[in-house]
Amino acid sequence: MLNTKKTPKAKSLAEWLTSQDWSSSIGGRKFQDNKGETHFIGIGAAALGTSSTSRKAGRGIAEMMARKEVATALFANVAAYERADLAQKTYNMNGKDESIALQSYASTLKQSFENRQISGLGKVYGKELIHPISGQKMYVAIFDLTSESARQAMKMEKSNYLSRIMDVVDQKRKKTTKAGYVESVKQAKKMSARSAKTSTSSSAVAPAKGQKNVYRNKSAVQGGAGSDSFDW
Repeated sequence: MLNTKKTPKAKSLAEWLTSQDWSSSIGGRKFQDNKGETHFIGIGAAALGTSSTSRKAGRGIAEMMARKEVATALFANVAAYERADLAQKTYNMNGKDESIALQSYASTLKQSFENRQISGLGKVYGKELIHPISGQKMYVAIFDLTSESARQAMKMEKSNYLSRIMDVVDQKRKKTTKAGYVESVKQAKKMSARSAKTSTSSSAVAPAKGQKNVYRNKSAVQGGAGSDSFDW
């Protein structure tokens, strides 16, 4: 039998955001838009006080929660598998009861998200809403990370990182070259001073030009006078 049921048309991210009721939503989502792009969505909410300070704090808390939910949407599957496997091994080896094993699992899973850097993250929604049950005014923030923006951001970070590495290498090379030049100048000065000292010492010890012949002639004269006296 031919299926004539129409599939719902995919929406853009903006259309999807405006079509949802965010007054009672929180957490992480995955959404694929009409272009096939996957979005990792994080939704955070916090109550707003009456003062400007408390309202500002509420906005900050909601945005922080939304960012954390994006991290959860990105890494939860892999981290949950790794940490659940680790918790099960701990249970079998140490003989923990089930409740302690689950507590260890939850704690390790939470810690696995800490110190993760997420590039390309952007705020796509922020609005003051009324909670449907409590009637409390709250601020809802939504952050989005697309797979493409994550790839581009990672490429940019890699490029910047490589540039910093090359700069460090170049600076080290320049310092080494300069140090080599300075050392060469020092060695040249030492050699010049040593050569001048050697030359001065040689000049003081060597006989003057023609000095050897003078001594020889003097001896000849003295010898001649003695002979003449002896013959007489």
